[in-house]
Amino acid sequence: MPMYSAAMSRTRFETILRFLHFGDNTTFRPRGHPAVDQLHKIRPLIDHFNLKFADLYTPAQNICVDESLMHFTGRLGFKQYIPSKRTQYGVKLYKLCERATGYTHKFRIYEGKDQTLEPVGCPDYLGSSGKIVWELVSPLFGMGYHLYVDNFYTSVALFRHLFLEQIGCCGSGASPNGSLPPVLQGGRGLPCVTKNCSR
Repeated sequence: MPMYSAAMSRTRFETILRFLHFGDNTTFRPRGHPAVDQLHKIRPLIDHFNLKFADLYTPAQNICVDESLMHFTGRLGFKQYIPSKRTQYGVKLYKLCERATGYTHKFRIYEGKDQTLEPVGCPDYLGSSGKIVWELVSPLFGMGYHLYVDNFYTSVALFRHLFLEQIGCCGSGASPNGSLPPVLQGGRGLPCVTKNCSR
């Protein structure tokens, strides 16, 4: 398109792209290190976007946590294949969004099964799915939000802890990790697990 060529030539764009760098090499940890960050080179960019997403817009009361797949076909150790998604290959994101508009308030990139996640104040027994929700939602603790999740994140223990933080939760009644008692394992007929559920 004319507007792009008017801004800069292709050669200049490729030169900038070649030398574009965000990470601090002095803090880089090599592969095999127990605290290695696979997203080290773009971590400042991820942190910047998360900060700006939260600063620029305050979501309405109803929010949700779900997964999204960003299309990518290059070489990457934690690239995902999810046949049920429209884009089957890519980078998986965990996102906290406003339910009405889909606005992304915060996100986290899936880095593979070996990633460590220890959110501040999160009980260890909540498991990886609970820790993902805790990390994304914790900045909104005490604000009376209503959180909606699918069966992957549905957990009585998680919902109980979030309720104590003034976050009401709704989730699918069938939980794949077996965290729901039998009386609530009713599938779609029993979606609400805690109070303050608006549907």
